[in-house]
Amino acid sequence: MENSIYVGGLAYDSKEEVVKKAFVEYGDVVSVKIMYDRGSGGSRGFGFVTFKNSRAAMNAIREMNGNQIAGRTVRVNEVRKNRLLGFRDRENGDKRWKTKWTRWKRPKKSSWTIFLFATVFSRS
Repeated sequence: MENSIYVGGLAYDSKEEVVKKAFVEYGDVVSVKIMYDRGSGGSRGFGFVTFKNSRAAMNAIREMNGNQIAGRTVRVNEVRKNRLLGFRDRENGDKRWKTKWTRWKRPKKSSWTIFLFATVFSRS
């Protein structure tokens, strides 16, 4: 098992310090990452907590699932890779997706046609 856990059902105004304080009693918390919406900049209501060891992560899952953080009941699960989406190697600039069921595929290229209209006005 990985040392990261998923925390869902967080309040939209939750801060990383509050989440860290809730989980620090189960072990050494390495990092807390709350996911934010790109458009609005507000919290999406979930995040990830990474522990130093997997035993602390398992204890946190067992004890915190269904408990409350900042007045909201949270769901706490182990982090699982989404098998349908696959993964992307962004560090090496790879733009191709790889899943369990397919080989390497290039992304579909969209074609754009640009029409330029020139209007000429002459003064007589």
